[in-house]
Amino acid sequence: MKDVLDRTGYVMCPHTAVGYAGLMGHRNPNVPGVVLATAHPAKFGEVVERATGHVPDLPDHLEECLNKTKEAQVIPPTYEALKRYLRS
Repeated sequence: MKDVLDRTGYVMCPHTAVGYAGLMGHRNPNVPGVVLATAHPAKFGEVVERATGHVPDLPDHLEECLNKTKEAQVIPPTYEALKRYLRS
């Protein structure tokens, strides 16, 4: 994450950094590579700051999402349980 930030100025989230590391570890220099960002880096602000020393800006719309009450429905970890839940 720090290498990309230092070289390009782009701040990536930790999950994007894993994809980037995978690409760089297996990249054929004769073939273009693509990495798609998976989340806004501010969603993982503390991790990004520890890895890069940079505190990502938190957009208003993301702050609203992060401050919402989380709701979850626990279901057994099976396909059948998921199917029953989705059909209910």
